[in-house]
Amino acid sequence: MTWSDAYIGLPFEDGGNGPERYDCWGLTRKVMREVFDTELLDHQYSLEGRERDAVVEDNRPLYHRVNEAADGVLVLYYLSGRRPHIGVCVGNTHVLHMMRGSTGSVLLPLTSPMVRNGFDGFYLPN
Repeated sequence: MTWSDAYIGLPFEDGGNGPERYDCWGLTRKVMREVFDTELLDHQYSLEGRERDAVVEDNRPLYHRVNEAADGVLVLYYLSGRRPHIGVCVGNTHVLHMMRGSTGSVLLPLTSPMVRNGFDGFYLPN
C-alpha cells in the first residue's frame, strides 16, 4: 500500500480542480498539497491549442529539472499531437496521472510507451 492508492480512480473533467473531478494539473496540485505539503500555482488555461503549451513554457522557470524519478517528482511528457501532460511520480517506477474519459486517475509505468515516447523530463518546484 502506498500514498497513491487514495488517488486512484478519481474522475476526470477538463479544467477540473476538485474537489469532485480533476484534470492532470488539478490532480497534480491536489497530490502535491496533500501528500508532499507543496502548493503549486493554480493555472487557469484552455486545455486546447497553443494556450496550454504557452502555460508550460511560461512556467518552466518555476521548476528545476532533476535526473531521477522519486516520490513527489513531477513528470512532464507530451501525448499524441504534442499536448503537454503532467503527473506525479510514485517511487521511481510509476506516474499517477489523469486519463481522459471514464478511466480517471491511474498509475502508469514510467516505461510505458505513452510516457517514454513523449518524455520531456522530471521536475521539482523551486
